[in-house]
Parts: sequence; C-alpha cells; structure tokens
Amino acid sequence: MSFTTETETLPKTPQHAFSFPSAESGRKEGGASFRLSPFAKRTHLDPLPGTPEGRQFGFVSGGIQMPAEGACYIVEFLESSQVRVLGYVDKFGRAFRASEELRMPPAYAPALALSVYEDRDDRTGCVTVRTDDGAEHRIGEFRQTGRRYALESMLVRMGEKTTSLTYDELFARLYLAACVFPEELGIPLVPFGPTEVFEALASEDVFSAIARIVETERTVEESPLQAPAGTVAYLVRLLQSYGLDQLDPHELPRRVPGREQDPLLPGAVDVRLARTRAYANAFYLGFDQDAVTPEGRSKLLCLESVLNRFWLLTEELSKRGTVASATEQECERTDREIVDGIGMQAPFFCAETTPRLPESSEWDARLRFAQTCEQFKLPYRLSYRMRVNLDAATMGIEVTCPIDAHLLQVQWSAEGGMWIEQPDEARYANEAAYAANTARLVLAAAFDAESSLETVSIDVVRDIPARERVLSGVVSRKACFAALEGAEERDASYAGFGPVDPAVFCERCGLASSAGVLGRLDEIPSARELECEELCPPQRYVSPETDERPVNVHRGVLHGIVRIEDLAINEGADRAKLAAEVADAYESRGRDGALSLLKDMHDRTEDLTVRASCTKAELAISEGALGEDPRRALEDLFADAWGLRALRARATAQAEEDPASARQTLEEIVLLAEADGSFADTDRERWRYFDSYASRALFAWEDDDPRPVRPLPDELFAAHHGIANLLHGSFEEHEVALEHARKCTELAPSAAAGYLTLARAYFLAGDYPSEIETIRTMLQWTWNPSDVGLGMYWLAFALWKTGDAATGAACYLQAIKHDQTMRDIATRELDELLRENPRLRLASVMESADMVEAAGFPLSCTERNARRLIETARIAADNGNLSLAGNLLAAGLRTVRDDAFYPVLESLTQSL
Repeated sequence: MSFTTETETLPKTPQHAFSFPSAESGRKEGGASFRLSPFAKRTHLDPLPGTPEGRQFGFVSGGIQMPAEGACYIVEFLESSQVRVLGYVDKFGRAFRASEELRMPPAYAPALALSVYEDRDDRTGCVTVRTDDGAEHRIGEFRQTGRRYALESMLVRMGEKTTSLTYDELFARLYLAACVFPEELGIPLVPFGPTEVFEALASEDVFSAIARIVETERTVEESPLQAPAGTVAYLVRLLQSYGLDQLDPHELPRRVPGREQDPLLPGAVDVRLARTRAYANAFYLGFDQDAVTPEGRSKLLCLESVLNRFWLLTEELSKRGTVASATEQECERTDREIVDGIGMQAPFFCAETTPRLPESSEWDARLRFAQTCEQFKLPYRLSYRMRVNLDAATMGIEVTCPIDAHLLQVQWSAEGGMWIEQPDEARYANEAAYAANTARLVLAAAFDAESSLETVSIDVVRDIPARERVLSGVVSRKACFAALEGAEERDASYAGFGPVDPAVFCERCGLASSAGVLGRLDEIPSARELECEELCPPQRYVSPETDERPVNVHRGVLHGIVRIEDLAINEGADRAKLAAEVADAYESRGRDGALSLLKDMHDRTEDLTVRASCTKAELAISEGALGEDPRRALEDLFADAWGLRALRARATAQAEEDPASARQTLEEIVLLAEADGSFADTDRERWRYFDSYASRALFAWEDDDPRPVRPLPDELFAAHHGIANLLHGSFEEHEVALEHARKCTELAPSAAAGYLTLARAYFLAGDYPSEIETIRTMLQWTWNPSDVGLGMYWLAFALWKTGDAATGAACYLQAIKHDQTMRDIATRELDELLRENPRLRLASVMESADMVEAAGFPLSCTERNARRLIETARIAADNGNLSLAGNLLAAGLRTVRDDAFYPVLESLTQSL
C-alpha cells in the first residue's frame, strides 16, 4: 500500500522539522458518545505514555457506519459499550479529526498523514501532522514490511510497542500520541528538532537563540509526551560542557579604551550571528575583537565552534539517513569523527611544480587560496595570514589552531554507561592532531592555488594572545604530496589522498614540533618568519607616487595609466624625491655638497616649481635656517612650493573663532594658487584633485581625454570647499557659495565631497531641482556607503518637497541601508512623509532600491564602482605594488561583501 498526501510533494531528502497542534488546535466541542453494536470490531490499545489515568483508548474497524474508503475510527471506550469518536482513518494513509460517525469522506484536510519517500525503495516514509494554519510538520518515520509497520525516529513518546503494528493500530497510536493526548492533558507538544534549532539560529541575536534552545530542550526533556531529538540533546550537552548555556552578552568581559584595567563594564558586546552562505555556509560570530578581553573572545569563538559542530553533525547524519534517530552517543561518535577527519578535505594538486607562466598572478594565487579555505567545512574557525612571492616560487602561511579547551570535553563511556570528561592527555593529543590536520589542509590548498609554488612555509599557532607556535616548517610541493598521498608508488601525477595519521604527515613533511608534559605541544621557533624579505620584498610596498614601474596588463580599463605613479594623488611627489636627495647630500657632504646639488637640479629642470623650491632651499642652507632637523626642513621647503600649507593651517585655526578671517585666508590661497595659472588646464596637461586613490582609480576608468592628469595641491580644493561651507546659510552670498561649490566638482569630478557640498548649497538656496541633479551625478562616482547614505537622505527630502513622495520614501530607506548613523533622523522624516501621504504604500528595502534606480538615480553604480576598485587592486598587485592594491581593495570592500577578500587584503599589508 502506498500513501501520499494531497497537498505535499516530499523532498528527496526529508528534513525533520517538527511542529504539533496546540492544545486548542482543532478541538471539537460536544463529541457525543454512543453505544457500539455487539457486532462492532473493536480493539483496545495498551496504555501509551501520556494516557490519562483510568481511561481506555483504541479503534473500531467494523460494525460501524463509515465511508466506503474508511479503515477505522479512533475512539475512547466508555462504560457499557459506549464510545466517543476522536478521529477517522481512511485507507490512504490519512487520519482526520472527527467527533461522530461519518457518512461521507471528510471534505477537510487530514490531521495526520503517512507519506512514502519517493526516492527510496525500502518502503519507508515520514509521519506528518497538520496544524490549524495548514502547515504540515514531520514527527517521525515509519517503515513498512509486508502488511506490518514499524515506527522510527519519533519525536513523540510511543511506548515500547513500535514494531509489527497493523495499519489501524499504527494510526491509532500515532493519532492518540500526537493529536489527542496533548489536548486531553493540556500539555502542548513543543516543536523541536534540528530544523527548529536552525530556525532559532537564523536570528542575529545568538544569545537569545541559545537561551531559547536550552530552555526548549529542558521543556522537551520534562514532557511526558515528547521524545527529545538526540542531536538537539547533544547540542545542549556541548553548550553546558563549555559553560555556554547561560552566556549573557552583558557579562562578557569588555575592553574600553583607557580603562583596560576595568574590563567589566555595563552594556553588551555587539555580537552578530551570520552564515558564510557564499562559501561553506558555516556559522560566523562577528564582533569587535578589540572590544572584548581574551577570555570573552575565547568564549565567543568556542560558541561559534559548537554551532558549527552541530551543523556538520546534522549534515553528516542526514547523509547517513539517521539525523532523526541518532542517539546522543551516536552524535558524540560522529562529532569526533568529523573533528578528526577534517584533513580529508585537502584538495588534490599536482606533484610536480610548473614554471611560472606569464598568466600566473600574485592576486589570483592569493584569492584562489582564500576561496579554497573558505570552502572547507570545519568545526573551528580557520584564521590565517599569508604572504606570497611568486618570483621566488614561495608562500608563507601562519594559521591558528583551536586551544585544547575548545576541543572535545566530554565523551560517552560505554563501559561505565555514563558521560565522562576528557582527561588532559586526551585533550592535548586532540589539539596536536587538529593542528597537524590544519597544516595538512592549508598546505594542500596553497599548492592547489598556484601550480608554480615550490615551497610553502607554515607556522601553526595557538589561538591565544601569545600566539604560541606549535608546528613550523618549510615544506616542498613534492614532500607535501607524498605525505598526503601516503603511498610509495603512484600511477599518475594526481592521486587520491587517503587517510594519513597526523603525526606521520608532520614527519613526512618535515614539520617540527615539541611535546612537553602530558604530550602538550610546546612553543617552538619559526622555520621562516612571515615578514622576512623573501616573502615581503620591500619594493612591493613603495608609495604609488614614487613607483615608476610600468603597468603592463590592465585590460584597457585604466585610461592614461602607463606607470603606477600615474595613479598618484599627492602633488609634489617628484619634489619629495629631490628633497630626499638634497637631505642625503647635506648629511653626507655637508653644506657645500648640498648647494652644489641644488644648483645642478635648478639648471637641469624646466619645472618652475622645482626651480622655486631649489632657490628657497639654497637660501635656507646659506643662511643656516634649516634648524635642528635639516631633513624635515628641506622636505617642507620642497613640498610647500607655493607657501599654501602655512595659509591653510592659519585658516584652520581661524575657522572656529573668526570665520571672517578664515574666509579671507582661504581666498588668499585661491588667489595665490591661481595667480600665475600654474594649475590651469592646458592642451598638454590637466590638474585634478583626488581625495583618495579610489577616486583616482575611478577617474581613470571613465577618463577618455588623452592629456595627462597631474594631482592638484590639496590646499586649493580645500580653500574652495572651505569657503563654500563658511557661506552656508548666508542668504546674501549664496551665489558666491554656489560658485565655490561648483569649482569643487570641477577640480574633483570623481570625489563625492564636492558634489555633497554643491548639493548642500543648492538646498540652502531653495533650489531643489539643481540639488537633485547634483546628487544624480554624484551617484555615478560613489563607492563609499556613507556618501551614498548622506546623498540619499538629502535626495529624499528634495524629492518629497518637489512632489515625488514615493521615491523620496524609497530614498529614506536606502539612506538607512547604506549608513546606519542616518537611521534616527531618516526614520523621523520618513514618518512625517507617510503622515502627509497616508495612501502611500511603503516599499520594502529591496523594492526601494529598484524604485530609486527606476527614477533615474544610478544607485547600482556604487557596487559597480566598488568592483572596479577591486579590479584595479588586482592590477596594482599583479604589477608589483601591494600597498596600492591593499588601499584599493579596502575601499572596494566597503560595499562588496566577500569573505575570501579579507585574508587577501591582510596579505597585501607590509607588517603584521
């Protein structure tokens, strides 16, 4: 006999999500009793768990009125052959609520049903109950053998008789346990299996989720009707063994700058629970590691590992088909197998090295390695730092391993029939094995990421503040391959990597370690420091302003960029190099040597700015005016060729106390800078201001003018920007403010600051249409979410006041999305907008983005620009400048979220 429900198509792999009718669900009032015929076929059931004392239940399968396709009625037997109908069972695997005899089949949904798994041939299926809201939830499984049935993996207590059941007996027992007794006793069954746990953990508030899980499991354990799920019981046991079952964010040790001696302060640590859905889908606890003490950090990482062990456990048990039936003891064994077997995830790689090809990329090697590591399904967080030097065919990795206190703490003793704590020796052995398996994983990932690597150095350190190194070595590709493959002979370059004992792996690879008391790994020196010159050549970290290396490959996306220094943003970088030469000459050859060099520099250049700087430096040296720090004095003389820095410093000092004087000083900067036309565009070059390497890179993506671009002195843009801000609110001089604000956008067409200043000036002048168009233009260049948030906030108000309340409301939502600091003020104004427009339907955040885009505001350019910055970072890295690559990648990651990029970003920094 095959059963299907009319409303459900079962998934290929059933998920055990359980929910039950509440005590009030589907209760039928006035279920009258009646006398059975002497010829009725009745069956009394042995008491089930939860059977009310002194009452008898069973089923009637003949000698009673029922539809033709009926199987039986589930009843309570009263005195003198009286019965009360509780439910009706048909021949198609369904039980319906009923309070009287039926003449026709029910025209409503069943309360309980059996459904055969379509992808199995073993006659197994699931038992589901239906709640009043129409949702169906699984409460266990059944297995059919001939005309008999067995119940398995039940989340309701079914008593001892769960096998060799007839069809009618099966349904009677299920219906009574899941639908009748919870109502009769007023004890609603709590839906709680692995799926409910994951639903609870879908919240960012991990502390409330853990409290709910622990409390619900306690309720389940105490229920006379419900059978706890072994997986959930094991999860709670883990939480309790680590002291995490009552973790309170208000009690986590916190750090506050300036009060390190008093870490326990009021207020909760901000902790967010997320999943790495783009990769392994592991749990991840996000928190500011500088805001908690080492003890608090350890607790949070331990909690994260428990959640990931539960996730991996249920995943493995699902593959075996035992996720619902697994006992706590089976869960513990499987958990141990998963932790011990992480090394089996090591990717395959070729045993032979490959000469570095032109397409081999420093960027791609880093990113492929990071992406591989993100794909590993691990019970503990994999934190690492890497350095790559493909010119030397080598890579360096420092990876953390969990401390022994985070590893398995309890185990089931079959001999003693009880749970026991792990002895210290066992925990230390587990730590050593996990450290070796971690090394196994990352070494294979490194050689797999870049085929030209010949060696990889690795340090495995304990995840504690002292970062004790417990494994270290420089491993060759061939040694790692042989250690992983574990065989003396191979039939092909690629071989399947079988299980390898961790200690044997370390020995074959040449990884050093030292075991101390009880086998605990001692700290050892590094075989090769991660910051050594072989891994971090100094020439990779020079300033872009002085990097004359050519940009060989950039796929035609960066217009006008021939050398790295073409992406410079600081005016005067060439003079800074000259200043360093003069300072060196002054220190090594004295006054006369420096003057001779200055005269030579002056005579051989046609750059009037350099000549002026040389003249000032000659005068200062001749008069002995360099002071106590001649090098610094010479640097300042060459850097401030026009004397603008001193004026800017004066304006800054005057701004708060004397705005009028500050304005005069800023106007003096403008006059001085523009007096001789030094910064005016010509047919040979252009001058532009860039507030970041990001704005310079984005300008190169769009620039189609063949004239070279030179960076404008900061002081000139700052002067126009400062004057416009000082005149904000001045009705009499709003035109002057607009003039300076417009000049900001001319000088810095790819920087948001100028557009925001101009938009503000238009707003104060009451010119909403011009403000709207200014922000529309700005959005073509934005990459920073904070700039987008402020622009959206201003745009929302302008659209609202010009009659487009719907798009204005959408902009308010986008302002909040992009910049959480705008939430309070944007929410207040949005509430006011909605009160003025009561018929307006507020869109969702996702819908609001589409509305803003449809209204002609290129909001999507923000992500496009961020991805352009990441691509430019790749170009910079592959052409040798890691400092610039790191700066651009950090800017792109303000918008783009990709877990693999963060270790890449760290790898681009010079120091740890």
